[in-house]
Order: sequence, then structure tokens, then C-alpha cells
Amino acid sequence: MEHPPSESIVEEIGGLFEDQELSENVEMWARLLEYPAPSFRRVALDIEVFSPISTRVPDPTKAEHPVICATLLGTDGRKRVLLLKRKNMKEGIGKLPSDVEVEYYPTEQQLISQIFRALQDYPFIITFNGDDFDLRYLWHRARNLGLGREQNPIQVGRRVCLLNRNIHLDLYKFFYNRSIQIYAFNQKYRDVTLDSVGKALLGMEKLELDKPISQLSYLELAHYCFRDAQITLQLTRFDDDLVMKLILALARISRMPLEDVSRLGVSRWIRNFLHYEHRRRNILIPDKEDILIAKGKTTTKAIIKGKKYKGAIVVDPVPGVHFNVKVMDFASLYPSIIKVHNLGYQTIRCPHSQCEEDKVPDTPHWVCTKQRALESLLIGSMRDLRVRWYKPKSKNEELPNQLRSWYNVIQSALKVILNASYGVFGAETFDLYCPPVAEATASLGRHVITQTINKAQELGIQVIYGDTDSVFLKDPTTEQIETLASWSEEELGMELEVDKVYRYSIFSSRKKNYLGVLPDGNIDVKGLTGKKRHIP
Repeated sequence: MEHPPSESIVEEIGGLFEDQELSENVEMWARLLEYPAPSFRRVALDIEVFSPISTRVPDPTKAEHPVICATLLGTDGRKRVLLLKRKNMKEGIGKLPSDVEVEYYPTEQQLISQIFRALQDYPFIITFNGDDFDLRYLWHRARNLGLGREQNPIQVGRRVCLLNRNIHLDLYKFFYNRSIQIYAFNQKYRDVTLDSVGKALLGMEKLELDKPISQLSYLELAHYCFRDAQITLQLTRFDDDLVMKLILALARISRMPLEDVSRLGVSRWIRNFLHYEHRRRNILIPDKEDILIAKGKTTTKAIIKGKKYKGAIVVDPVPGVHFNVKVMDFASLYPSIIKVHNLGYQTIRCPHSQCEEDKVPDTPHWVCTKQRALESLLIGSMRDLRVRWYKPKSKNEELPNQLRSWYNVIQSALKVILNASYGVFGAETFDLYCPPVAEATASLGRHVITQTINKAQELGIQVIYGDTDSVFLKDPTTEQIETLASWSEEELGMELEVDKVYRYSIFSSRKKNYLGVLPDGNIDVKGLTGKKRHIP
């Protein structure tokens, strides 16, 4: 993967779509995403600070206590542990790998200066919470020790710490992102700590200490600090550099710098690529207030307290044990609705009286039939590109492993953005906040699921559960499945496919509470929790 994408590949992807305007936008995304991912040379940094009170984390803005250890672990194979010499310290017994360079520095100024020099050798610096601790502490500590600004490469902001010549990626901020946690890593980790994330994704955990850091011997301290840096670097290396490639793919889609995309939320990614496309097409970006004045607010009543409008439908389950359950799922339901129904702030409640006749179900809103919404075009082309090219290609074993791996990263990145593309329009913090768009999308989603359940029952299939974008069907025949999928494509314009098959599933009377046994014996558990007897 050393060359840019050939135009023939881009044209092949675009040729999958008959709609000329959609095809052009698909090709635009493909040119960005087909370009190969480079291997980034990087170093993981972790520091340890002396603390006279073992239960208190040193304040990085005051930086009153000395930096006593730092680990620099590079993708070039170099492994360095820098230690500050202190009085009455024992060498101790350590379990460091034999290729680790252990270096001792007589003064803290020398140790920190060496850290700064080492950072200049790598284009990418990787930390876990470096914005709030490691780099912030080093900057303030260097200033306290009298090191001049010309020696200090760190730029400290209110919320971030950057570097003069390098790119700093703080993995804590990246893994803290709920969209990344849910859609990219399937909620494998819950707590965003180095220990929890490392354990969930790598099977690696921090070393347990039986005494405070300030009481560790040199080699015990070196081993502890080294392990933290090892986990940090490995979080960017596992699965063929998955995290680095995911950040790169998201940066390309959102048109944002790597440092920004790794720190900011999905609504900022969506806002940025929408703004970019407005400017590219010479479309004036409206004020949020102007959109609200022109389009109004929501009209449906939310069932869930705190929500602004009525959301997705969840059908009551049929309690009990059910055999041969097939779960049919709409591929990217809400992005599909935005595409098929031409939803966007420009097209919802348009000024054309002719368009008012065709109302969105359960709402007073209508959608323009004369103009195509930019959001519909961009989100729709992104959705189709994922579903029709990257997702199937990522599973195609005829392709080289490296290419399949990159395609899997791309489809994951697209999934993260697509799953948030409807909700942002109902978020007051979003620049293109347009409540009727979010409300219409949710209403059409309910309509699609209701119509699908009705059709399934008409075909003689028992529907035992329905949730947001999927229906659970009890013992349907292959012919019934194919008929339902064809009907969905023709009548709804939506792709409905079998997502999972359970040998048997068990439902309680509560929504979003079930378990299903897959053909390979693995178990899917949704929402089921245990209670101790004394808990009411």
C-alpha cells in the first residue's frame, strides 16, 4: 500500500451507483479513503512524580515535586527508562526486558532536558492523559527549575498540551469519546483508565504496587513506569495499528487535524465536514438561530423524560424461550432515512406549497421535493459507500490481509460518524441544530419498524421483539426472509438483512433485556443484570 489510489478503483466504486450526483460524492469519499495509510513513527511517554503523600496525585499546575522517572518507548524499537538519582535509594530487583536502556541522571534539570531532546526525534508523541498530567507537569516543572522556553517544546493550553514540532495524541481523550467506545470498540471497556482499557483491548494491565511510588527501588520504579508506557504504545499497535489508522480515517472524513479529531467529539467531526462542503460549494453557512426561526421546533411529545421529541420505537417482547430466532436489521437505519427521504435543514419545511401535501408520519413536517439536501447527499453517499463497498470488502478473504485490515478500519470510522449523524441535528450545541430534522428522522424510523412488523405478521411470521432498527423473528423460513427483505427494498427503499441467528433466545417481560445463544455457542446478553437479595 505505497501508492495513491488508482482512478480505476475510484471509478469502479462510483460505478456501483446509478444516481450521478450520489456517485460523484461517493467518488469524492473514495479518493480520500482509498489513499493508503502510512506507518507513523511514534514514541509513548510516561512519567512518574515523587509525592510525599501517597494518596495524593501531584498538582501538574504547581509542579512542586520532582520528576523521578520517565519512559520513552518508540516504534523504532528503542526502549529508554530515565531515572533521577536520589539519596539512599536502592537499585533493587527489576524485571525489565534485556533491551531496555536504563539511564541515571544526577539532576532533575538534566533528566527533563533529555526528555525534551528525545521527543524531538519522533513526529508523533503518544500519552495517556498527557494533556492533563504528563506534558502539563513537565512544562510547569521545567519552568520551576529555570529551563528556558527555547528548551521547552511543550505548548500548554487550557485543555490541551501540544508540541512545537510534533503531533501529540492523548489516548485518554480518544478512548473517552462515547462514540469510539460504543461503535468502534463495542463497549469492551467501561472505565476510561489505562488499566481498564489495556485489560479490555490488549489483555495487559498496570503493575500492582504494594507500596507508594516514592518508596520503590530504582528498578521497581523503572518496571512500573515502563509497563505504563508499554500499554500506551501497544494501544496504538494492536490489530495492525488500528487506533492510529482509525484516527487517520476520521481525520480524512472530518477534514480535521489528527490532534483535533483525537480530542473532540463526533458532533465536531460532523460539523467540520458539513462546513467544509458548504464552503466548497459556495453555500452560506446559516446561524443556528436563523434555522430555528425558519424551521421551528419539535412537535411530538417525548416518552423519555428530558428528551425533546418522541424517539425510537421498542416493541414489547414476548417473554419466554424461543428457538431459531433470526434478527433482521436495517443497515444504518437513520442515515438511510436521511438519504431516502431527503432530510436536511434546507429541505425540511421548505417554502414550496406543493411540497406540504406529503407529511412526515405523526408530525406536521414536510420535506422538499424540488431540492436535494446537502446533508442527505453527504450522509447518504457515506452510508452507501460503507454498506456497499467497505463493509463487504473488509470480509473478502481474496483481498490481501493489509488491505482488508485498512478497509475494516474505514468501515468502522464511517460507522462511528453515521451512527451520530441523526442525533446531532437534535443537539442544541450543534451548529446546524434543526429539531424538525431530528424529529422527522425518528418518526420515519418508527414508521419503518411498524410497517416491517406488520408485513412480517402478514407473511405469517411471529415477531417476538423489535428495537429501534431491528426485528426478532421466530423460526421464519428462508422464503419468508427473502420476501420480507425484497418488500423492504421495494416499498421502503431500505436494505433489510439477517444480522444474527440465535439457536434459542430468552426474553423477560422487560424491554432491552434478553440473551441469545449463537450457533457457535457464544452468548449475547442485553441489559440483564443481577441483584443481591437485600437490594429492593
